[in-house]
Amino acid sequence: MEIDPKYTVVELGKTVKQGEGWLVTSTQPVEDIILTAAEHYYQVPVSEGYGLSLYYARPQDEEAALVLMKDGVWALDFFKGWLGEYKEQRHLKLCITPRERGGGYVRPGMIVMQAMSFHGLAHELAHLWWAKDLPGRIG
Repeated sequence: MEIDPKYTVVELGKTVKQGEGWLVTSTQPVEDIILTAAEHYYQVPVSEGYGLSLYYARPQDEEAALVLMKDGVWALDFFKGWLGEYKEQRHLKLCITPRERGGGYVRPGMIVMQAMSFHGLAHELAHLWWAKDLPGRIG
């Protein structure tokens, strides 16, 4: 796979630029390694307590991204109060990609969605509890 060296990469795991290519490694057991790339990803500051990071590719989405970050923290608090702590208590990346097709998906440590949607985010976050005993692949 080729990724333009000017692009920003958001990934599950670690990505290191090596010469003309990229080395992508997983930091946890998963069936696949997901990554997204765009000319530029903007980042909402990491949330306190959950280590939730939100990345978005279009500058016009800044206000919606800030609202979605607050909604995500609220949803995590809600699920935690209702269902208890979720298994993976580490940093969680949320990446909004401006793609035309496909739904959201979640792996331990990363959620990818195509739209700024509270309902979509709540659905993907719920997978952290409902599928918590499945190795690697969730949703």
